[in-house]
Amino acid sequence: MKVLLIIPAYNEEASILYTIETVRHFNRQNSLQLEYIVINDGSKDRTERILVDNDIPHITHPRNRGIGRAVQTGYRYAALHGYDIAIQYDGDGQHDARFIMDMIEPIVDGEADLVIGSRYIRGGKYYTNGGLRRLGGRFISLLLYLFCYRAIQDPTSGFRAASADVVKHFASHYRNPYPEPASLADLIWEGFRIKEVPVAMRKRYGGRSSIRNWRTIYYMYYTTVSIYEESHRKEGTPKTRIPAGGAENADVGEIADMKELVGAPEIAGEADQTSDKEENGYGQYENSIF
Repeated sequence: MKVLLIIPAYNEEASILYTIETVRHFNRQNSLQLEYIVINDGSKDRTERILVDNDIPHITHPRNRGIGRAVQTGYRYAALHGYDIAIQYDGDGQHDARFIMDMIEPIVDGEADLVIGSRYIRGGKYYTNGGLRRLGGRFISLLLYLFCYRAIQDPTSGFRAASADVVKHFASHYRNPYPEPASLADLIWEGFRIKEVPVAMRKRYGGRSSIRNWRTIYYMYYTTVSIYEESHRKEGTPKTRIPAGGAENADVGEIADMKELVGAPEIAGEADQTSDKEENGYGQYENSIF
């Protein structure tokens, strides 16, 4: 089973090495070896230099394109190279690799197409940075329930595992700049199965969040509009998909045996580079690996 971590990074010089070390630690502790690719989204700090100096596999956008485009680049890479599962894993150190096995298991067992690492269901934990963000999350949950008839407790979580079918879908259809809630609306209406599993998240290791001050207001506005658009461009009611039967070549017994372990894999290889082109629709890349 091939599993890829997609690690978006914008000005993460303070945390990117720590993030990669959490993945390498996972690989030292587990027989399942995670591969990873950092998407350097036009960082203006030393992120690129750190990636090059430490031989960390990465793709660099020549200019900042937004989190949605960065993650979609990762999904395109995963689709091109035939990964069975792709996991979004933030470059700021908030995500905990110890929960990766729990997130993979429902896909391997054929129970879900997308698994959300949720802070807000029973067993989940999160550091508190004020009630405004939590209130915003509840509002987005309400929007998804009203427009998509589905309750999602942590719709803004960026810690998500996607099956090969979802990877292919996201490779061609992914929102920017704030994709998580809108992409959930899209998947629900397309009939993909979504499951939440409890995870613990840390405070970011370094740097600053891109969603702050006036951007919080824009984030809520954009998210509301995008969920509305994703639901109203569909007709009828959400589709029902026939389960695909789990990830290809997955060893369910191996997954169960490793659940109590922690750990993360070093991959050799030169850094991939893409050149940029003005996006059309959901984004295109000229002279790129895609």
